[in-house]
Amino acid sequence: LGVIVEGARMTADPAVLARPGRTEPCAPPALARADDGCPPVAVLTGVGVEVARTPVLRQVHLTLRAGEVLGLTGPNGSGKSTLLRVLATLLAPSAGTGVVLGAELGQPGCAAVRPQIGLLAHAAGLSPRLTLIENLRLIARLTGRHAGAAEQALAEVGLGGAAHRRVEQCSQGMVRRAELARLLMSEPRLLLLDEPHVGLDLAAA
Repeated sequence: LGVIVEGARMTADPAVLARPGRTEPCAPPALARADDGCPPVAVLTGVGVEVARTPVLRQVHLTLRAGEVLGLTGPNGSGKSTLLRVLATLLAPSAGTGVVLGAELGQPGCAAVRPQIGLLAHAAGLSPRLTLIENLRLIARLTGRHAGAAEQALAEVGLGGAAHRRVEQCSQGMVRRAELARLLMSEPRLLLLDEPHVGLDLAAA
């Protein structure tokens, strides 16, 4: 499992982000440890992204191996969420190359690896009119998990007692925890967390 967290309070390589007004290329960061013989979870080489002809990311170099955790920090609008969308194979880069879980970014093979990627985005990926347990049971059924996986995942995030509450009746923090339960249940090989602490109280965070 490789993990990338936006907004984490940990060391992050500033070369990952192209801050507004920055035009010079960023040097590739050194690998945290020696090659263990396994292919990296994700590799980006000189990746750039433009939105409406405005550069959002420039010359991003990144290597993530299984077992590593990378934190991204930076000001609003510096491209952190955009980078997570690129790594989730939801946004093809406009420059450079990238490989995530063996699939080349922007190519048809990305569809096959998406079920192995867990993305916690700003917008919840749960149906608001279904209960928490109905949402997770649906995901469990679609991903081939056993029948009790949904209940177990909700219990792990402290929502076992609220399993039959509809999502639209839950607080922001409860929905956030349910999203984390969804990710736990899916057992992704690449976990992308976009400000996972938002909406959570101190105990939950």
